[in-house]
Amino acid sequence: MGGFWTRRGKAAAIVAALFVAAVVAADLAFVPGDMTQAELRQALAGNTVIGNWSGRAFVQYFDADGWTEFLADDRTPTRGRWQATDGDRLCAAMPPTWNTDCFTVWREDDMLVWQGPGTAQPKLTKLLAGNHLELLAAAQKLEGGE
Repeated sequence: MGGFWTRRGKAAAIVAALFVAAVVAADLAFVPGDMTQAELRQALAGNTVIGNWSGRAFVQYFDADGWTEFLADDRTPTRGRWQATDGDRLCAAMPPTWNTDCFTVWREDDMLVWQGPGTAQPKLTKLLAGNHLELLAAAQKLEGGE
């Protein structure tokens, strides 16, 4: 009897994983339109995003004063600058180079989709109200990456 329940449990887990993958794929395929400068400021100022970028789980807080703090799975915090531009793009500059990278961002509820330099596929992140740099462990659980 234990074998039956074990196989049934595994089958249910596989079905659930496929469902989640389909929902994420549908979200990435849905492009409702670029967020405007005002929408970017309103969504990000004073809030946090969590996700997985290039195989690294991360948490990033966007302070309303234009500073941002990025914490990745290597646990080395980085403090840089961010701004929403007139061209409706989110730009950030981080040390040590302080080169500016700009991203087009789309929003669907509490999910943000990012497209920018070096992102062959759009990246999906979750938007959280407030400063949640302590949530790196949650970001590490998100599937994704390249």
